[in-house]
Amino acid sequence: MKNNSSKRYSTDFKERIVKLYLEGHRSMASLSREYDVTTGSISKWVKSIEPIKLSNGKQTNLTEIKDLIKENKRLKEENEILKLAAVLLGQR
Repeated sequence: MKNNSSKRYSTDFKERIVKLYLEGHRSMASLSREYDVTTGSISKWVKSIEPIKLSNGKQTNLTEIKDLIKENKRLKEENEILKLAAVLLGQR
């Protein structure tokens, strides 16, 4: 088996592989052989795209949750910068 650790795959490629798997057309093993991708990578891609049901009845996925966490962190940092700027401007 080849070492695929240094390969990078486009989002489009990942989505096509996951779609083939989720629609039941192909197994992870057959996709792995045909596209020279490890089954571990395919499994990771499936988990990141699979829907997660929320308590309010809506759905999301792991990728969206990770994006929201990153955005929340960025917004908190920006808020702290604005607070500091307000203090500095208030001293003038």
